[in-house]
Amino acid sequence: MKKRTNPLTRRIPRELAGDWRKYLVVFLFLVLTIGFVSGMYVANESMMRASVDGVTTYKLEYGHFELSRAADDTLLAAIETGNKADVRQFYTDKARRELDEKFPGEFRGQFDSEFHTKFDAEFQNQVKQTLLAGGLDADTAAAMLDTAVAQAKADGTYQSAYSSAYQSAYTSAYNEAYNEAWAKIADEIDEKYADAEEKYDLNDPDFQAVPVTLTMPAMRIASGTTPGKQNSSQTQCAT
Repeated sequence: MKKRTNPLTRRIPRELAGDWRKYLVVFLFLVLTIGFVSGMYVANESMMRASVDGVTTYKLEYGHFELSRAADDTLLAAIETGNKADVRQFYTDKARRELDEKFPGEFRGQFDSEFHTKFDAEFQNQVKQTLLAGGLDADTAAAMLDTAVAQAKADGTYQSAYSSAYQSAYTSAYNEAYNEAWAKIADEIDEKYADAEEKYDLNDPDFQAVPVTLTMPAMRIASGTTPGKQNSSQTQCAT
């Protein structure tokens, strides 16, 4: 029995030879399309990775920022130099201003109340000791104490002693309390600076100042609808 051959064995080469131009066009179209799409995906992934990695590698920063108030010439000149700001000193100056604004009033209110109570007790004790030193017994001195204190207030003795003791005690207590409050704030500044140092790599030994050019395309005065934005200015920074 004669073995049957596959008819496609002869037909496929004949078809290819007869219409080779058509199949060549289809082949080239597929190759170019696949190559174009593949290249687009590869280039897109490469560009996205380069963009993300470049922020860290080249220490790129978004150059658009907004100030809470219009910048003066000194601030603009400092920004344009490209030098690194002293972040710790910024935290220190800001904390010092805030402490100097609120501490005196808070301290005086608390100190006055405590000092008045303490001074009255000490003044009454001094008056009592004076009465005892004058030869009075304890019961008589205790009975005359209120009258003697009232007389001291009437003739100005009490006020004179109070003013002298107040000034001395206030200065000493104020300095001690202020230093104690500042010590706590200094610890908070150290913690805040440590966080900023780690986040922004503030102590980078390879840092180099890069001068920049400031442009202000959108200077505006807020109408008051946005709290905290009055007299603000928008600035762009370009290297």
